[in-house]
Amino acid sequence: MRIFILIVFVLLNLCPIYANPSPDTFTSHWYTTPDNRYTIGTPPSEQEAAEIVSNPIYTELSEYKDYYRIRRLEIITGIAMTQLKQNTSDSIMVGKSNLMPTFIVEGNFWITRWLGVGANWTNVVFITLGSERDPNVPNPVYIRPSWLDIYAKFRYMFDNKDGSSFVALKIGRHSHDFPVLTYPQYIFKSHAQGIDIGAEHRLAFSNMFGLNMNLDFLWLTKLEDVSTVSNSQKGIGYKFGIDFYGTVMDRKGLKTMISIGYGQTSYISNLYGSGVSGDSRPALGVNHFEQTYSNIHLTFTARI
Repeated sequence: MRIFILIVFVLLNLCPIYANPSPDTFTSHWYTTPDNRYTIGTPPSEQEAAEIVSNPIYTELSEYKDYYRIRRLEIITGIAMTQLKQNTSDSIMVGKSNLMPTFIVEGNFWITRWLGVGANWTNVVFITLGSERDPNVPNPVYIRPSWLDIYAKFRYMFDNKDGSSFVALKIGRHSHDFPVLTYPQYIFKSHAQGIDIGAEHRLAFSNMFGLNMNLDFLWLTKLEDVSTVSNSQKGIGYKFGIDFYGTVMDRKGLKTMISIGYGQTSYISNLYGSGVSGDSRPALGVNHFEQTYSNIHLTFTARI
């Protein structure tokens, strides 16, 4: 009985401690240190603020904040050197073996971690075509091909962290213009458009470096001649690319990356209609047409 009374007495003496805490019990603030030098409602001085932000705990929390940041906007600009290889069964005009400068502009906006929309515009300054029958033809044909892709992406991130590996599926609209700058009466200028279905994979070696890979299939529902020569085409195509990227700056919410790699775009189609001489192209045996663009590119990406 005495032991029971003693326990009750001890509990009654402990209860006021929790019921009426002392004023110093809960005086912590986001910048309060263990020695309680800073008071509630009083901003720290410059010296005190410097001590706070240099605290290892604060530094670690700041790094984790950037690590899990959702960088929603990606702006990509770059240059490339592009070569065209063109093959037709009549061998009237083919692409010459030369590299031409190319400009690349792309933007992506991630609505959520897994859903994004974007667009890519690529334009070659010009490419030279020549005659396979006469490689020394004095008047080559110049073209200025360009591409425009508008798409939606569905992304799965393995770690849900900035810079982590991911896979993405893409679906959108692909278009390709083939304007002829000289001698349009001897070679057709075309416009192709269709559906682009592809996949991307980022293999991150770390938060700073990795590989980007992509493979797209093109279904060209409309690939037609828009010159005076009457030809229509439908066909298929593909795109693939691989590049190595590295981070050059990551501070104040802006992450800048640089990439270098190789890409290729190819079209395969069937021709039908009238040829340059007015004869039926099938009669000339011209029923197959191929274009392959290869490029070496250097791009800069700003992620915000």
